[in-house]
Amino acid sequence: MKYSFSIVKRLILYILIFSSLITLGTSVLQLYWDYSSDMDEIEDQLQQIEASTLKSLTNSLWDLYTPQLQLQLNSLLQMKDMQYVEVRKDDRIYASAGVFKTNNMILTTFPMEFDREGQKILIGELLVVISKEAVYQRLYDKVLVILFSNFIKTLLVSGFIFFLFQFLLTRHLTRIAQHLRNFFPEQMAAILTLNRRERDDELQQIVVAINEMKSNLIQSYVSKEYVENILQSMADLLIVIHPDTTIQKVNTTTLELLGYAESELLGSPIRIVFEKETNSEEANFRWFDQPGKLQNLETTFLTKTGKKIDVLFSSSVMKSRDGKVEGIVCLASDISQQKETERLLQQEKETAELASRAKTQFLANMSHEIRTPMNAILGFSNLLLLQPEGLPDKSIRYLHNIELSGQRLLETINNILDLTKIESGKVSVHEEDFEISVLIQEVYQMNIAHAEEKKIQYHSYISPQLPQFIRGDREKIGQILINLLANALKYTSEEKFVSIRADLEGTELVFSIIDTGIGIPQEKQEIIFDSFEQVDNTVTRQYEGTGLGLALVKRLTELLEGTVLLESTLGEGSHFTVRLPLHPSPLTSKPTQDEPLQKYQFDPTQVILMMEDNLMNQTVTKAMFEKLGFTLQIANNGKEGIEKAKAVHPDLILMDVHMPEMDGFEASVLLRQMPEFQKTPIVIISADAFNEQKQRAFEIGIFDYLTKPLKIDALLPVLGKYLRQQHQ
Repeated sequence: MKYSFSIVKRLILYILIFSSLITLGTSVLQLYWDYSSDMDEIEDQLQQIEASTLKSLTNSLWDLYTPQLQLQLNSLLQMKDMQYVEVRKDDRIYASAGVFKTNNMILTTFPMEFDREGQKILIGELLVVISKEAVYQRLYDKVLVILFSNFIKTLLVSGFIFFLFQFLLTRHLTRIAQHLRNFFPEQMAAILTLNRRERDDELQQIVVAINEMKSNLIQSYVSKEYVENILQSMADLLIVIHPDTTIQKVNTTTLELLGYAESELLGSPIRIVFEKETNSEEANFRWFDQPGKLQNLETTFLTKTGKKIDVLFSSSVMKSRDGKVEGIVCLASDISQQKETERLLQQEKETAELASRAKTQFLANMSHEIRTPMNAILGFSNLLLLQPEGLPDKSIRYLHNIELSGQRLLETINNILDLTKIESGKVSVHEEDFEISVLIQEVYQMNIAHAEEKKIQYHSYISPQLPQFIRGDREKIGQILINLLANALKYTSEEKFVSIRADLEGTELVFSIIDTGIGIPQEKQEIIFDSFEQVDNTVTRQYEGTGLGLALVKRLTELLEGTVLLESTLGEGSHFTVRLPLHPSPLTSKPTQDEPLQKYQFDPTQVILMMEDNLMNQTVTKAMFEKLGFTLQIANNGKEGIEKAKAVHPDLILMDVHMPEMDGFEASVLLRQMPEFQKTPIVIISADAFNEQKQRAFEIGIFDYLTKPLKIDALLPVLGKYLRQQHQ
């Protein structure tokens, strides 16, 4: 047998490649060293000119002794690789020698300063041009010598190795391969020998190992009865099929599992064990036409009583030495119990998914039911505070208290819902590019009033190393810092210290909130990030709160792939550190934005339709729009709203989600199907703050999504996008 690419040829090829690489590497290094040496020599020449020749040239130029000057330049031209020298001032050339060429040269100029009574006078400059062509030519000649010598050396070594390998190894390996190719049972006793002297080397060890293997095979030859016992004791089903697709042999496990006697199966068609309803390949049994193996096919067997058994089925075609098909060996494992377990797991998974959907729906309903009355409470108080004229000071204070209490209740509700949504996997990270320093200042400014009220020393610090813009979830980072800062101010008494700082450490954003408040005992520090946990949980505790702020901080930080750490000493204060991975932003400058709208004067002739079933929300929203000069059209549900939209043709539709008879989503879909309302702005105002609902709204063509409690400062920018204004 001849090989297209023998070991010897591959060895020679590898030697040639390796030696060529070595030659290339050493040649490059040698050439680099030679080139560096030539460059150093040129540098020495320039230094020599500056140190010894420049002064005499300057004196000759000062005396305007041109013959002496020309003679000195001619002597410089005799230096190695010197191409051209020239003495000039401005555009006038006093003397020159050589030929000036612009390619492959090193050009150096020396100022010629005459020392007259201690005063340096610039009288000209010396131009020196050194050619690099000779350097390159020397390198080229050396490359040719190196390559030729190494080529001859490699060729000789490769030829010698080829001869040695062929003589010492290849011919013997061919002999061993020929012996093993004729390894038939009747020739098993033949001893392998090589045509060479006895030597204790690797080839001899291979020969000894092959002869020992053949001896062991002869000794380990087992009888037909022994093999039969092994097959009968197998735990899997074994079926041997004749080429005519009848059953030729089965083992005990097959008989026990299928409930047949051996005489009932032998000679029967293989289809007897397969499920009758199947039209699969195993029922037709055409594997004899397909070479190779069939692996791990899940199918169904039938017992004698008609019971179905799930099995994992494999088969392999048996062929004689001349390629003739002699049958198929089939193995099957009973996987009925495994399939039943998978069915139960799938059932449990579906049950868990139903429970998760029910939990999500419950949270959505709870958000709606809580935020709806909060919308009225905060809406009315906000409206009264916008025009406090005529109200007693005490009433104004009461309104502020109502609004602050409502905001506090809303914050608690938001924390509960946010924490629950995170634990349910309903919160995702929304990345955007933003200014980190602006976010820190916003968080800081939000708490100034609280700090001033408690007379706390309140500070912020932003490291100048921080990039101006980063990419991340601005809302969640702000929520983390707001909760930590509010927590620090809550537990810090008057005249104490609270600070927030932002630093950059490597590839991490590091936020530190430090206070000199009451501190946290060591035994409480491990549970302080758990839900509903506080330092003091007794009924007489001094500080109010649900204990959800730090739990939410930890969940949000983990969601952003960061960490939060606590260092605290009881009575001395606490230090919270939040580390978040830094994601650079492609922005280098602040995007151009329109100036914030400070005052809105809308065209009052525009028609606005609101679909809302809650009477209190109708009242508060109607009052807001009356302050803007609008008379709001109101429908109590989606069905009534569609009919009213057809009648009044609104310029803007405000839509609640949860309404009787027809909800906001269904009403919006029906409106979008009508040609006259396909481009009408629809804005949802809902107590449902879940991202899934917002995503669904935008998919059906909603323009904007506002959450309750609704405030005028959140409503105005949205109205400004979709309504005409008289002037701004």
